[in-house]
Parts: sequence; C-alpha cells; structure tokens
Amino acid sequence: MGLAPKHSIFRDLICVPPGFSAPVVLRELRGSDPPGYVAVGEAYLDGFMYGKAVEIMEKGELRA
Repeated sequence: MGLAPKHSIFRDLICVPPGFSAPVVLRELRGSDPPGYVAVGEAYLDGFMYGKAVEIMEKGELRA
C-alpha cells in the first residue's frame, strides 16, 4: 500500500535515493537532451520508509 502525489501518472518511477528517508516519484523528461528526470514529489510506501528499502535490498529481496 502506498500514497503518491495526486498528479503522478502511470509511467512515473518510484525510487529511494541513498540518504533519503522516503521514496521519491520521478518522471522521465521524454525527448530531452540529455535525458533526465524531474522529481514529482515524495511517496509513502508501506515497508519502504526510514531506511527499510536499504535493508530489503541488502538482503537481496529488492533489485537496484
């Protein structure tokens, strides 16, 4: 279960950057040169908050 900004769209990505306590919703800048992403906002993902995502990844249960 999770929450994301109301202006999120289907193709947005959710990632947990190193050092962040909450996941971030990113949107690809299509057609931009160089390619990049813009932050849409923070997300809430049950079980992935406050460093839990790093713990899960270190256990091999989540791919980078």
